[in-house]
Amino acid sequence: AYELLLKLDPSDLETARPATEALARLYELDGSWEELIGILRRQLGWEAERDKREALLVKISRIQEEVLGEVDAAVETYQELLQENPESNEALDSLERLYLQTERWRDLVGIYRRRVDLATEQDERRDLWLRVASLYEEQLENIDQSIVAYLTVLDEVPDDMESVHALARIYRQEERWTDLLEMLEKELSLGQADEAEQVDLHFRVATLHHRNLDSVGVAIDRYQQVLAMEEAHSGTKDALEELLSDPDHKLAASELLAPMYSAESDWERLIAVHELQAEDAEPRQRVELLVQVARLYEDGLD
Repeated sequence: AYELLLKLDPSDLETARPATEALARLYELDGSWEELIGILRRQLGWEAERDKREALLVKISRIQEEVLGEVDAAVETYQELLQENPESNEALDSLERLYLQTERWRDLVGIYRRRVDLATEQDERRDLWLRVASLYEEQLENIDQSIVAYLTVLDEVPDDMESVHALARIYRQEERWTDLLEMLEKELSLGQADEAEQVDLHFRVATLHHRNLDSVGVAIDRYQQVLAMEEAHSGTKDALEELLSDPDHKLAASELLAPMYSAESDWERLIAVHELQAEDAEPRQRVELLVQVARLYEDGLD
């Protein structure tokens, strides 16, 4: 009877409204879900109040997802809800969950970007941008956009170490040495690293200059900073020993190595370093170095 009444004059809201309300109850009790969605759509067509329209769309989408298992249809309905109300938490939460479930990563990024625009707290914005960065890097394999997202975090939270570390990792992976250097220097400047971490950072900076940026003179200065913090740093020792064969930097390297060899009582290597220094020294200095060598042969190797 209600269906017949609705068919007679669907444009007459005085009769159509109560008819659809009665049919909605009946269809829900009977489990006639497709018919119920049709009735709810009819109600949506003439409903003008925003809250009531949103409630209808929520009900339709929940039936589609939870009862019928029609995830794609539910997504479309939640998207309608988002068009009705761009700030709808119901739509944003549901779409985020469904996009995660169906691995629709690009759409999920869109949801996070919407949330960023709505967020008023810095911590919330930071968390959202980190999620965007992670999705771009790990799921969408768009390294450039991932970098943009991490840099956006640093624009808003300059001391965010998670972003600094992530960017350093990406720059190393992509062999973007100048950018990597910037991140390592930034981490040092923030002063959050403990002593051991500072030693490691200075060493990484030195190695970067040495191996990748073709600025060996700067590298030696940074190796010296490492030794000022950790006198027997093995990585620095190995790097400086390698530079003993570099004609342009062997003397600077030998000056840093000599105290290390002396502290270790490694007389043979200390003699070799002094002999190397003597090769290019001024006459007086050369004599002094050779005298030291002679004493080392006499005392150190005795």
